[in-house]
Amino acid sequence: MSIFKKYSFLKMFARLLPVNKNSIYFENFRGNGIGDDPRYIAEELHRRNPKYRLYWLVEDKNIKLPDYFTPVERNTFRMHCALSKSAVWVSNVKNSFKPVKKKNQFYVQCWHSTLNFKNNEGAAKSLNKDYVMASKYDASITDLMYSDNELRYNHFKTNFFYSGEVKKCDVPRIQAVVKRTDEFKTKIREEYGIAENKKIAVYMPTFRKAKTVDIYDTDFDAVADSLGKKFGSEFVVLMKLHPTMSHLSFEKFENAVDVTSHTDPFELIAAADVVISDYSGIIFESIVARKPLFLIAKDIKEYISGDRGFMVDIEKMPVKFCESDEELYSCIENFNEEEYCKKCLDFESYVGFSDSFNGAEQIADIIEEFLKK
Repeated sequence: MSIFKKYSFLKMFARLLPVNKNSIYFENFRGNGIGDDPRYIAEELHRRNPKYRLYWLVEDKNIKLPDYFTPVERNTFRMHCALSKSAVWVSNVKNSFKPVKKKNQFYVQCWHSTLNFKNNEGAAKSLNKDYVMASKYDASITDLMYSDNELRYNHFKTNFFYSGEVKKCDVPRIQAVVKRTDEFKTKIREEYGIAENKKIAVYMPTFRKAKTVDIYDTDFDAVADSLGKKFGSEFVVLMKLHPTMSHLSFEKFENAVDVTSHTDPFELIAAADVVISDYSGIIFESIVARKPLFLIAKDIKEYISGDRGFMVDIEKMPVKFCESDEELYSCIENFNEEEYCKKCLDFESYVGFSDSFNGAEQIADIIEEFLKK
């Protein structure tokens, strides 16, 4: 028997395995380590019942996970077995393998941003045909999506090829950046050897079609210096590329560290004293957590006209887009915290935001309700 036929047979065999009501399958960016809403939901479920069998998809078998997870490598027979046996699937991406879902299985699609600033899915001007096919299939087997703001709720309803339930509830990643600041700040300091007398800035831009780091060409030593002068402390800048660009790396700087391999951006946001980004969804978590926020997007005119365009009215955002390093330094120098916080409240009102910071508990409740049926 050829390797291809043998693998196909094993996949078919895996689908015949019975569903175990104590097994739950989690995925973060197609196996990119632990993070995002799947992580926080899994932590809450484990806290409630340590007997749950929690499978976690990994791209690399050497990825470290908490010991209560059972790691399964992507595109292996073991992955297919885990999917077949798990009563619940929890994933934050749509372009990964998912088999035909059984009637006694429940699929929670977390999606990996609380509020998109750039257009995506059906609202994007152009999408790869293979991706659209995968996204439509994923939507057809999804049982639940959720949102804590009206703008995203309507986007899920109209642009995600999805006709199922969108629940209005809290979002786990929002809970993490608001409630776990001290925990994650200590963790990040220890992990990257950051002294207590230094403040932390996080730079997390979104991906670009070109898949190069040229557009992120900014002098982050000069940025750290500008932040230090404004906020009265030395800064270290933690720079993280989007997961789809994780094979690349930033230029080296004296006061900036490439942390692209860090798999949970929301730990970094929670730990940050300042956030720098462009069109990334992490902007919203930063706004809700009231982190001083600066946006540098040297390609904004091109991005609006030729790439994605925006889902929100950028004039209503609490900060402006800087198109050069010099403009960024000026925005840092003139930052007014009181004015910024007022604009954050106005922006939350504009998008219809409502979250009591209990997202992990609320989604875990839904999952356990299904498991009890």
